[in-house]
Amino acid sequence: MLTENQLEMLGNQIAALYQALEQDVIADIARRVKKAKRFTETAELMAQAMKETGKSPDQIRAEVMKLIRADKAFQDEVAKNTKEWKEFVREEIKATEAAAKEAGNDIIANAGDMSFNYDMEAWQQAGMELTKDSAFTRMVEEMSKATAGTLKNLTRSTGFKGVHGTTALKNAYRQYLDKALIKMATGTFSYDQCVNDCVKELAQSGLRSIDYTSGRTYQLDTAARMAIRTANSQLAGQISMHYIEETDTDLVEVSAHWGARPEHAEWQGKIYSRSGKNKKYPNFSACHYGEVDGLKGINCRHDFYPFFEGVSEPNTWPDEPKPQEYHGKTYNYYQATQKQRKMERDIRATKREIEAQKAIGGDTSVLEAQKRKQIKEYHNFSNAMGIRAKDNRLRVIKGTSDLKKTQTTQRVNVSRARREAAEKLFSVEPVEKGDVILAENIYKDLKRSEIGQEVIEFIEKNNIDVQILNNKSSVEDMGMENLYGYQRGKRIYINALQCKTKKKVVETLIHEKTHLDYPEECGRHVECVCDAQAMKHRKGKLTGDDLRSIIKSVNERYPDYKWRAVYHD
Repeated sequence: MLTENQLEMLGNQIAALYQALEQDVIADIARRVKKAKRFTETAELMAQAMKETGKSPDQIRAEVMKLIRADKAFQDEVAKNTKEWKEFVREEIKATEAAAKEAGNDIIANAGDMSFNYDMEAWQQAGMELTKDSAFTRMVEEMSKATAGTLKNLTRSTGFKGVHGTTALKNAYRQYLDKALIKMATGTFSYDQCVNDCVKELAQSGLRSIDYTSGRTYQLDTAARMAIRTANSQLAGQISMHYIEETDTDLVEVSAHWGARPEHAEWQGKIYSRSGKNKKYPNFSACHYGEVDGLKGINCRHDFYPFFEGVSEPNTWPDEPKPQEYHGKTYNYYQATQKQRKMERDIRATKREIEAQKAIGGDTSVLEAQKRKQIKEYHNFSNAMGIRAKDNRLRVIKGTSDLKKTQTTQRVNVSRARREAAEKLFSVEPVEKGDVILAENIYKDLKRSEIGQEVIEFIEKNNIDVQILNNKSSVEDMGMENLYGYQRGKRIYINALQCKTKKKVVETLIHEKTHLDYPEECGRHVECVCDAQAMKHRKGKLTGDDLRSIIKSVNERYPDYKWRAVYHD
């Protein structure tokens, strides 16, 4: 357990997070031990990392055995297997060291925080005495500074608007991010595992996406990954700056890496003066340290170290690979990494579409094929560019996505809205057996043209009663056995038995609606106009041949009609 001094220093907020961390570590180690019947190397490393939190590896091992209810025989078997495994690993390491030394490469084992040990070496070369504080103590102090002494919201996710629910959800978001940061900062869990655990816990609270005050919305896994990565990087920077300020070191060297965003590429890989007094070096302010878009800002992967003039050797950073061509387009390294990120987002989006389709019982075969094609293309592109494919970024944790934002769900919502609107406009007569032409399909077909949309608007505004007849008895009662459609007043009847297809039903509906535009006229002229409107819905602009065809058809169908006539009631 945590010591009294640590509990007093941390306070209730941070203590609760560390106690939750202990529980997670013990549960995770227990799972590994139960499966392997020995303390795996990962379990050992996790237990060792927890030493900084005041809980010894022996205590953790004891609690693990208690958690899995191990009897004496199982405990002895675990101890024996673990000892044998360690001896095997030790011999393998010795053999590897011997081979490396023979090849002229020394293997240096650094315990604890590697970057700190390197910094200490630089200070020692400069003749400075610097004792290594407990990483646990330094981390807590810097966390406290980062949160203005409140030890809350360690990742400083202030962009969360809380549109998804109450304050409880906002608190949950920050609490789980804080917990994930502590897991990663203490070295007990990998970055990916921290993110995945955090996302799963948040998803259980009902959260699926995060809206920021900037107006951007991120899926839960993307938001958590960005927040945890940035917070961990900033924490490392704060610890480095603490020691730099403590020793009044003026010069710092900023790291460089391939694929830096253009704004960061301008200042990476250089030595700076923090005070600005050493005119041999640019002012450290050029890096915008501490700002959102600067050094240690959002998603920044750069580090900085103390630099002692005359003692430290400036690092040499390898040049970026030359631009590469892929499918006829040339990409520099930064453009290639951005293309890779987009491909990763697209693959995750497809996986979310698959999840959404499964949720509504839809067919996912096309989406599955699309996913396979995207992943293959992702690996082909990565290989061609010489960039490692990051399959961990392609994962979507089941049940954590905001499926309301998927195209599948949006299409379902659009379809539902269309069906409801259609059923208000068109009364489709049910039948005992067989299929009927659905109101939704009629509505969808009409929406495809301006004329069709005008028909929908006319029916809505004028409260036209449209009935689609599907039963023989209804058709006979209306005397419509040989008619496609009939209109009178504010009623339109469509004989679906005579029309037989959706196409003919829609054309007949347009024809009959057009008659309502000419309430007093009858004869072949108005029939031609009605047919022309129905044909325009399909073809758009009509040709002279189209018009001649319509006139010929009307003359043959209505030989007894006058060209123009007026209704007489």
